Amino acid sequence: MKSLPYSSHLAPRDVARKALNLQELHLAERDGYYTHRILLPVVGVLALLVAGCGPSRPETVPVSGMVTVDGGAPPGPGLIYFITLEAAEGFDKRPATAEFDATGRYTAKTFVPGDGLMPGRYGVSVECWEVAPNMDGRPMKSYIGPRYGSPATSGLEEVVIEPGSGDREIDFELSSR
Repeated sequence: MKSLPYSSHLAPRDVARKALNLQELHLAERDGYYTHRILLPVVGVLALLVAGCGPSRPETVPVSGMVTVDGGAPPGPGLIYFITLEAAEGFDKRPATAEFDATGRYTAKTFVPGDGLMPGRYGVSVECWEVAPNMDGRPMKSYIGPRYGSPATSGLEEVVIEPGSGDREIDFELSSR
């Protein structure tokens, strides 16, 4: 049998005390000292620091609505891009997106799903693919006209979000041509 670094007649608790040299700190006989006197305040301070370090995001305004194609529901899901043309005073330029489903319903996202858009003026472009761009060599095919691929050519009205304006409902009517 291999010999242990400490005498085998010592209890495990005594071995730990010797290894940590707790006798010199006069803490050996104070059971729970670390838990109640040192550990709990340290854990409390760390919890307060972590709680105070949550993400602080700029103001956003919830934006949602419907996308229709030729007056009806879109033939498939798609994506709306809100490209910042001008930020509101005191805000940064930050683009946003919104996914719409086959019913056409969407909710805009800047940082997290559903948070909306930061105040500013936005150009809008939309994608709704039957065959999306791919690496397979298959030709892509869109359910909507190619003009919607850029805010400059989409013909969609610019979206203006004012600070503190409350929830906005914005619908987009698209054409398959």
